[in-house]
Amino acid sequence: MDQAAVSDDHQASVTAVQKYIDANSRDKSVASVLILDAVSIHDSEMSRISRTLNPADSEELIDPTPR
Repeated sequence: MDQAAVSDDHQASVTAVQKYIDANSRDKSVASVLILDAVSIHDSEMSRISRTLNPADSEELIDPTPR
């Protein structure tokens, strides 16, 4: 991995990923699992994404009670 492209506050994460890959180098699925996890949208992120994409004055956001 090109360390020059990584900011200082992310160096520890890059090191951890490299150690994980090295420790599991015999498992051919490790890289694909890491990529899948990186591009997956997790449930915890859906609320934030929905708030970003929905207008702030949406009736559902103001009063989520069913009518």
